[in-house]
Amino acid sequence: MKKLHILLSVIAVSILLQTNAQTPQFEWAQQIEFPCYGKVIAIGADNAHNVYTMFDIACLLSIDFDPGSGVFNITPNTNGNTVFIQKLDANRNFLWAKALYSSDGGAYHHSVVDGNGNIYMTGGFVGTVDFDPGAGVANLTAASQVDNFIAKYDSNGNLLWVKHGDYLSDSGIYCWKLALARNGDIVLVGDFDGMTFKADPKNQKWLDYGKDNYALVTWSNPPDDRILALGWMSNWQYAQKVPTQRWRSAMTLPRELKLYKQGLEFVLRSMPVKELASLEADVIAMETKIIKDSSLKSDINPASKLEFSFKKPSSGLLTIRFSNAKNEYLDVGYDADSKTYFVDRTASGKSDFSSDFAGRHTGQAPYNHDTVEMLIYMDHASVELFADSGQCVMTEIFFPSEPFSKVQILGKEIELIKGNFTSLDVRKVK
Repeated sequence: MKKLHILLSVIAVSILLQTNAQTPQFEWAQQIEFPCYGKVIAIGADNAHNVYTMFDIACLLSIDFDPGSGVFNITPNTNGNTVFIQKLDANRNFLWAKALYSSDGGAYHHSVVDGNGNIYMTGGFVGTVDFDPGAGVANLTAASQVDNFIAKYDSNGNLLWVKHGDYLSDSGIYCWKLALARNGDIVLVGDFDGMTFKADPKNQKWLDYGKDNYALVTWSNPPDDRILALGWMSNWQYAQKVPTQRWRSAMTLPRELKLYKQGLEFVLRSMPVKELASLEADVIAMETKIIKDSSLKSDINPASKLEFSFKKPSSGLLTIRFSNAKNEYLDVGYDADSKTYFVDRTASGKSDFSSDFAGRHTGQAPYNHDTVEMLIYMDHASVELFADSGQCVMTEIFFPSEPFSKVQILGKEIELIKGNFTSLDVRKVK
């Protein structure tokens, strides 16, 4: 019989249990054996360092969720996938495990745990699901092909409440993430009448407008109660075709997410975490300058942080061009006519491995102010743009024949208010 071994939580647990320490320390790892296919969907810890793990398992055989010498078997659903929630104490002793059964299947995308051990879960489901893992019954039936849900369970796995709706199903957009405010409130943006949450599908905003930020994940209980996120820096359109050896993609820079009220609406901003300052080395400050029908050019370290503030042009393009001696270049900038930011990697290097790779990609610039603010993190094969204080973010990868070592500012009547180039001390992983 084929068995699947899941190693529970070599890195994740050590980080979660050491949020108050300067340097995360490894504490323990635990292996759980499944007789069939299964995966960990989410993991979290409460203030007492109890560890909660959510599994999605497709299996017809009983599963022992006690990783110790004891036995605690649960039999999965025979009609579809089953979601299991398991709780271990800080010393990896088994406390309990419970199951959520679906008649047809489901997609349980995300969960978070608050300091008291309450579990918040979101995702999509089809058919009928009993969201009460105890003796009670809390059946919900999807009104459309896929319904979204959000549910809350206490620290013993008892259902407290569950809500659902098909408000995004027709557009193919599902509930992927949720977050908790410091007071324990669940942060969602949209209309809520006490029964049904209704998002505005015509006013959806991307957290990242670039081509290469996929499956963004957040942590439970990070230091200072911040919402920290990390994404996979690639795209399934070409992830298995990129011209690399020994590796396939990387992760984005870690980012802090914050919700702001702007006028009558709320916006979510994303900015690099403050800890990245520890990588900063030499800083070159640029003087205020007006660029007329020419360019301002300088050498840069291939791994650099660049900060620019420009007077917003009334028309035309404001372009930051990164280039090398092979006549390859990458453009990052602002289009005043369309009021968008852009990344153009058409001439950035190798791109013939996929017809979906080369191109000019844009992101909204909704801010109504007099300046263009750009923070750019540049690496040998990736660029991450944070514009307008993180309201427009773009992440893109590229494959030049040699690293980009020059930077130019291109445009007509472009007024540079201030600018800084900061070299980053990046060490090679051996």
